[in-house]
Amino acid sequence: MNINNRVGFDEFAVINSSTTPLRRLYEHFQRRKLIWIIFLSICVVLITVVVTITILSNKTEKEKTSTTEITTSTISTSTTITITTKKVTTTSSSSTTTTTSEQLPPSVTINSNTKWKEDAITVAGGNGRGNELNQLNAPLGIHVDSDNYSIYIADTNNHRIVRWKFGADKGEIIAGGTRPGRELYQLNYPKDVILDKENKHIIICDHANLRVVRWCLQSSQNPQVLINRIVCYGLAMDNHNDLYISDWGRHQVRRWRQEDSEGTVIAGVNEEENQLN
Repeated sequence: MNINNRVGFDEFAVINSSTTPLRRLYEHFQRRKLIWIIFLSICVVLITVVVTITILSNKTEKEKTSTTEITTSTISTSTTITITTKKVTTTSSSSTTTTTSEQLPPSVTINSNTKWKEDAITVAGGNGRGNELNQLNAPLGIHVDSDNYSIYIADTNNHRIVRWKFGADKGEIIAGGTRPGRELYQLNYPKDVILDKENKHIIICDHANLRVVRWCLQSSQNPQVLINRIVCYGLAMDNHNDLYISDWGRHQVRRWRQEDSEGTVIAGVNEEENQLN
């Protein structure tokens, strides 16, 4: 072999050796191309799903906020309730239908700018369960006296009625407060209390003693039994000083007027049951 042929062979060998890695890389890529295509497709799909979910979430939050604002802004300045009643009289030959419409005065007037506070405040108790004057134990019934800025509380498990003035850090006992018993100066699991402002009395559901008692606010020494043999659970009084009592034992609500001995059943005349009567 002459010198010229030798040089040409060497140059070809060098060129061939330098291109071999590139060719191998190219062939490797060709074999893995399908895998890369699948991988890139999965990445694109994932990105699309994430972006879509984010956009929908933001849209849902905006719609909720908008709905809340619309609901809040639709509070009217006053509410008038209209009740329509039908009376149907049926005879053997014909039927007569009478429809009457009755306007009731609004029970609550809410100004359109009224906003309720999100957080409540404790006006009585709040110091754990106990029988100290700054504590309550299973209070059930309350009566708010807005004239004297105080609240009357049936402190049931302490067998007492306490009066708590607004802003005070403790209450004062105005009925009961001793151990439970049947004496006139004692209470036994009182459930409710109301204030008779006109006569300056409080009236108490003395539940476990099966009675309703009246205590004078000016002197707590002479309590009086108003009603005996009744499992009283709740009390109310109307503008005529008629007393309404939920009779837990008979499953009734009774109205008691002054000098009544039995009271009048106004709800629950058909014994214990879950029907509308």
